[in-house]
Amino acid sequence: MVDIASNFQIARISFDGKNCFILLYCHVLNISKVHENVSETEPFVVPGLPNRIEFTKGQLPRNFNPGNNSSMNEVVQKILAAEGGYGVLLTTFEELEAAYVKHTGRFKTAKNGGPASLCNKENSDKAERDNKSSIDENQCLKWLDSQAPNFVICACFGSLIKLTAPQLTELGSALEAANRPFIWVLRGANGKEGMEKWFLEDGFEKRTRGRGPLIGGWAPQVLILSHPAVGGFLTHCGWTSTPDGICAGLPMKTWPLFAELLPGLKLLGH
Repeated sequence: MVDIASNFQIARISFDGKNCFILLYCHVLNISKVHENVSETEPFVVPGLPNRIEFTKGQLPRNFNPGNNSSMNEVVQKILAAEGGYGVLLTTFEELEAAYVKHTGRFKTAKNGGPASLCNKENSDKAERDNKSSIDENQCLKWLDSQAPNFVICACFGSLIKLTAPQLTELGSALEAANRPFIWVLRGANGKEGMEKWFLEDGFEKRTRGRGPLIGGWAPQVLILSHPAVGGFLTHCGWTSTPDGICAGLPMKTWPLFAELLPGLKLLGH
């Protein structure tokens, strides 16, 4: 697509699913190359950002730390080539990261298209966003309506994260110990057989029966988070779930796992 647009002199606008914070720090690293002169574990400051941000080389995305992987290096070059063009559309909004929106505008024409979740006004729209829910949204709403305001915990780790069985058992034990109603989305777990065995042998489902639904597939996340009964969101801090939680006005407990945006959230005070 990059080559076609260039050959026919067509203005090309790219869509990037990230935010201005990530776009800016990637741009700074590409220009400064500061990460190329440190070891894997040595902290370094990313220059030219509105705030002091430290990383180690090992914490950077693979496109900045491909090692000796020649195929990865080739992908990196294609990524860098694709970042040109007339401009970029991002899923963010100025009120969330004003300083980074301002700085990004100095080197790239960027338009902010978020938060998309606020476009879903009706319950049917909230339930059907992205995919068909694996739970009856009416039953889900009925259960939420029966709960006290700001009391339910929602635990969901997105569509790509695969927690291991030991991680899931620890998480389940914590939810049980919290003694609060909860909605727990279990999609895509590693060690599924071990988890099912734990559910049965440990008696987790029996002890927590009535405390809330366990959702084994796609969850209507926007519908759940926007309900007044939900008072907290346990999330992996991905860039779909993060704006969803912020727009719902929820406190978030974050468990970043890979390519997450925790440094940016710390700066924003969320």
